[in-house]
Amino acid sequence: MIDVFGPGYVFGRKDIASLTGESVTAAGMIIAKLKNAGIIEPVSGHGKGKYRFKNITDLQ
Repeated sequence: MIDVFGPGYVFGRKDIASLTGESVTAAGMIIAKLKNAGIIEPVSGHGKGKYRFKNITDLQ
């Protein structure tokens, strides 16, 4: 996913669902796991439920 959605790309459940072929509900669970792991962060100003991957340097 990080190859498709780089650090600056804002995505939501529908984007994850279309990439993985899973349902929107399953995509929401993927987002929850990524958020709990600290890999993605919520983004404001792009609508509700939008996220982006943190920079690699922020994850180390």
